[in-house]
Amino acid sequence: MNAMCDIAFLLFIFIMVISVFKETAPDQFEAAESQQAQEAVPVLELYIQEDGTVWCGGPVSDSQIVFLWQEKQASAEGAATALYAHKSCPYKYVDRVQSLLKGAGCSDFIFAVEKK
Repeated sequence: MNAMCDIAFLLFIFIMVISVFKETAPDQFEAAESQQAQEAVPVLELYIQEDGTVWCGGPVSDSQIVFLWQEKQASAEGAATALYAHKSCPYKYVDRVQSLLKGAGCSDFIFAVEKK
C-alpha cells in the first residue's frame, strides 16, 4: 500500500508539470499583420565591440554618444538609432548604451541581429 501511495503521488506531480507546459506553449501562433511595411532608416548607427568600446566613425565616449544622438536628432526628428553589437559582446554593454540614449530622450531603437 505504501508503494502505491508513492506511485500515485509521483503520477500526480507528473500531471501537474505536464499541464504547466501546455499552458505556456500555445498550439498555434499567428503573427500580427500590417497593411503597410515601414522601412526604418536609422539616423545614428552605433557599433559596440566585444570589450564594450562604442564606434561611430571611430571610438566614442559616453558623452560623445549623447552628443551625436542630439545632433542627429535635430536634423531628423523621430528617426531610430541602430545598435550593432559584436556577437561576443555581453548584453551589459548594449544596455549601457541604450540607457545613455534613453536618458537623452531617445525612444526608438533598431537592434541588428544576424539570422541563423
